[in-house]
Amino acid sequence: MIKEIFPGDFGRVAELESRCFGSPWSEEMMGSVYNEFSTVACDFDGDTVRGYIFFTTLFEDAEILRICVDKSERRKGIGAGLIGYCAEKAKAAGCTSIFLEVRRENSSSAGLYEKAGFVKISERKAYYGNGEDALIYELKIDN
Repeated sequence: MIKEIFPGDFGRVAELESRCFGSPWSEEMMGSVYNEFSTVACDFDGDTVRGYIFFTTLFEDAEILRICVDKSERRKGIGAGLIGYCAEKAKAAGCTSIFLEVRRENSSSAGLYEKAGFVKISERKAYYGNGEDALIYELKIDN
């Protein structure tokens, strides 16, 4: 089940971040980025957060800032479901595109995005602090 959460619940998402990322966002970081244009939605199995997506919708664009699925829950359609949820919300908000960036080396995530219909539109050389490149993807939304 996917449902939205709010800053008071970001601690649960930060726990998942710490298990999945080498440079996880803290609860405080999430709170500092969250604003009236933000949505944070989690995929729950009972009380357990299996994955989450953090995105913004502003004017005609949506942007996925973070998406994460627990390592033990991957390849079960959770990521695709979260992207679908984002696309529905973005479409309802009048957005025509969803953007995201991913590390060049993260081929498994890039594969998920491409399977969801995202197309690579650009690259940012040495975007990350360690010199890694970022790939920029876009998903066009039919309104």
